[in-house]
Amino acid sequence: MIVSSIGATAYGNKTTQSNPNFTASMRYLSNIHDKAFVDTLAKDLKLGEDTAKSLKNTIWDFLHSNKLKSLTDIGGEEMIEEQSRLADKITDNIKIPEDKREFIVTELIKRCDEGDNYIPGGLKEFEEMHALEESFANIFKLGKKSPVCGSLFSVQADKEMYNHLAKVLRLSPEEGLEFKQTIKEFLKDNNLSSIEDLGGFDGILKQSELAELLTNKFELGDAESIAVIAELTTRANSFKGLDYIPMANIFVKDAEPLEKLIKDGGYNYEVKPSGIKFGTHVLPGIKFSDELFQVMSEEAKVKGLKNIFEIFMPENNPINSATYKYISNSKLSENEKTNLFIDLYDIAKNPEEYINKVPTKPLSDIFYSGISCDLMADKIAEKFKLDSCYKEGVREYLAKLCPSHVPGGENASPTKIAYELSEKYNLPIGAEKELTKIIKDVQSTKKSSLDKYAIDRMFSDFDMPL
Repeated sequence: MIVSSIGATAYGNKTTQSNPNFTASMRYLSNIHDKAFVDTLAKDLKLGEDTAKSLKNTIWDFLHSNKLKSLTDIGGEEMIEEQSRLADKITDNIKIPEDKREFIVTELIKRCDEGDNYIPGGLKEFEEMHALEESFANIFKLGKKSPVCGSLFSVQADKEMYNHLAKVLRLSPEEGLEFKQTIKEFLKDNNLSSIEDLGGFDGILKQSELAELLTNKFELGDAESIAVIAELTTRANSFKGLDYIPMANIFVKDAEPLEKLIKDGGYNYEVKPSGIKFGTHVLPGIKFSDELFQVMSEEAKVKGLKNIFEIFMPENNPINSATYKYISNSKLSENEKTNLFIDLYDIAKNPEEYINKVPTKPLSDIFYSGISCDLMADKIAEKFKLDSCYKEGVREYLAKLCPSHVPGGENASPTKIAYELSEKYNLPIGAEKELTKIIKDVQSTKKSSLDKYAIDRMFSDFDMPL
């Protein structure tokens, strides 16, 4: 009756003719993973517009007739018959070459079984895996030993890593596929056969290059970049993937937003002093924000939440949460505890909005600004024959070039600093032009080159050969 009323209102009582069209117009896939599955098949099989639409409608009809929310609902071995039934409907309803049907079935099983962690494999990955399995099967029949078996384990470990990082970075299925392809293309361009070739000391610089590429392409923040390179290192140094266990915290995107909240509210304090000294300097210990993040991460993971701030959504009964208990038992004053609870409740109303507003690269800016200033000072000292005493003064002055959130940074222009340095150190006439060029050249230097400079300098300081 409701649909009939809508049809009558919209089409002037012509309900008999309008209802079928109305129903057809509602045939869209609301689940992004289902849509990514259809888009992957359409692209890799070069389906025309009408055939792609038929594929989408086949899946929609199947879900609708079986009262399913998405293909995730038929994931797992116990649902293999349902998966087979849908695969038959797809291959019956769209004209597909016989040799591509196995790809459709494989991709469908992947979509259903991976659920909300689905990252499209695509035809290329299917063909690579198929060739690897055939090679393994042939060698097994001949009773020979082969590295192919190790390769199969490596491929499975890579799949685990890609799925885990997609979850850590909260990538869409399409972004997850692009992320995976970016890494594979990097390996190919650098004549590397697998992620394992990034392992060991020799792979450090390549890891840095890859991390920079991924950071820039996917606009990753400091915490995300660190998580990615740590995960790549873990995978690269595992033995054929056999001992690989994903390590990165899946809530790493929430770390800096939580730290900012704690810092801005004045809630932070040292929970556990480090007790480690370097001369007169004592290293900082574990802070309240660090420990709170761990508590919230563990609770959010157990409860299957999208981010740590959802703990404080009213429907999640926050007063009975482990996080609420931890804060209640902290050393904060009663007033500070109340204010922190209010802050967390407010953020829980729209966590993503708050998370997206927080600057993501403060540590990176500080780290690379320092390396850039060191490199500039070295080049300037070499060019104008300055001794170490003068070089240190130049280094401190160059800090003014850094962003304002970096210690000593004033966002000063290269030209301004060049003229001031030339005057301060009584450099030859026209030196400001050379200084400006040095500064701009270093500012445009890739992070991977800065990493190499920093590593080389570290080893030279310790008088150790690379």
